[in-house]
Amino acid sequence: KRGLIEDIKNSDILHSGYDIFRNDRGSRGGGVLLAIKISSFKSMREIQHGHDLEISMAEITTTSNASLLIFSCFRPPNSDHSWLDKFNNFMSDVCSQHSNIVLAGDFNMPRISWDSPEKTSGSNENTFVELLHDHFLEQLNTAPTRGNNTLDLVLTNCNIPNKVKICEILPPTQAELFTDHNIIVFEFSMCHNQLPKIRRTVYNYCQGDFAGLRTSLECLNLDSLITTNDNINNDWQQWKKAFLEAVSQHIPSVRVKGRNYSMYRG
Repeated sequence: KRGLIEDIKNSDILHSGYDIFRNDRGSRGGGVLLAIKISSFKSMREIQHGHDLEISMAEITTTSNASLLIFSCFRPPNSDHSWLDKFNNFMSDVCSQHSNIVLAGDFNMPRISWDSPEKTSGSNENTFVELLHDHFLEQLNTAPTRGNNTLDLVLTNCNIPNKVKICEILPPTQAELFTDHNIIVFEFSMCHNQLPKIRRTVYNYCQGDFAGLRTSLECLNLDSLITTNDNINNDWQQWKKAFLEAVSQHIPSVRVKGRNYSMYRG
């Protein structure tokens, strides 16, 4: 959350080492801002969501080619139930297209006890907790961020909660920021380990002699393959062995190197 107006340029906020994505309020100062250090990631791009919410969102690609959607959000303290409907629709769109999500922001819901969310009181608060469950989101911060209230949250989906960790909660003076909220410092690890390329043998059907294969299969003596001891598994193994021997005689084989498949898909 910030108190800026559109006339303030990104270069007035942070130096050139950051990409800044803003969602300014149209009628008055304020909105949300997402600043990403350029040198920390391989690439990043802003995502336009089209929902009537104060959210800034960007997709980043790490140096190990893992993809992550990260966004900041502000919920005004006087929001009614319609905000929850909008947020629910927004999360439905996001979760249907992205598998790795980190969302942080000021949600202004002090009546939720994040140590025991099932004990939450209030209609909007209970709806919000249920909404997080519906979208398989986990809330990681349980420490107060303004007075005794936990207003600022860090949400992530079930694909990466063990990769996101709250490091510390800093008072504004220690963080050297102009705000009346404590600062949540968290980190995430998105290492993308490539699977080894395994060489394997496959049949080269383009060079196969299918006429010869058909002749060999027609000449198979099934009576000699199928026994009379009612062991269907043994009969199957005998047939499979004879079939593959015929294939090997008429279809050449080649050695190929397998592909690497991404562990993270956005």
